[in-house]
Amino acid sequence: MAKANKGSLAPLSAAQLAQLRADANDLWAAAKRKGTTLDRWEHSDESRAARDQFALGTWLFYYSTRIGRVDGLQDRIDCARRIFESGIVRIGYL
Repeated sequence: MAKANKGSLAPLSAAQLAQLRADANDLWAAAKRKGTTLDRWEHSDESRAARDQFALGTWLFYYSTRIGRVDGLQDRIDCARRIFESGIVRIGYL
């Protein structure tokens, strides 16, 4: 089971952090804004993740544009390290 990530937040702009906090606080609105669907089971899972793993979520957002780059090996390694250190060892089976 994943443990709460109380670590530091990723180096994002104040606007990006504010948007992530707003999205975490209103998942229905975030899904609508992004044009995605969200059922009640997904909402339950995502709510728990937003609450317990917010700091990790900021890092995943930070890495989302970095890990696919040709020179992104160190970013991929650091992203995976942060995921495992947060207690998540079976991605997709939280």
